[in-house]
Amino acid sequence: MLDFAEALMQIYDSEATSNKRPRFHMDTGVIPILFAIITRCRDPFIRRRAIELMTWNPMQEGLWNSALVAKAAQRLMSLEEGSVIVGCSNDIPAAARVQGISVYAGDERRVVLRFSQPLGSWQELMNY
Repeated sequence: MLDFAEALMQIYDSEATSNKRPRFHMDTGVIPILFAIITRCRDPFIRRRAIELMTWNPMQEGLWNSALVAKAAQRLMSLEEGSVIVGCSNDIPAAARVQGISVYAGDERRVVLRFSQPLGSWQELMNY
């Protein structure tokens, strides 16, 4: 799936890599798919490659902003991985796994992230 997303991003916005300005698209495309991969797959290589794709080619697809989604995904990974060096998905303990993440609009350039894990849920403010 990451190979297809990368190919689509290169075809869809080939000039975006030269000027690094975010592209806007009314329809959703690869960003929600990449985010779903990051939240459901805990393989460290796959997760980091999906985040790299979002930051390499900044896009705004409807309500999905690739820079914001990448930052939220990085925070999710840091919560799950903690200080453990993760070589495979089995290295993340079940109690550390984030079961749900929601992003709510805040003020100006801030959003509220709501995480839930087996031991509870909480909110954090994030600037982007």
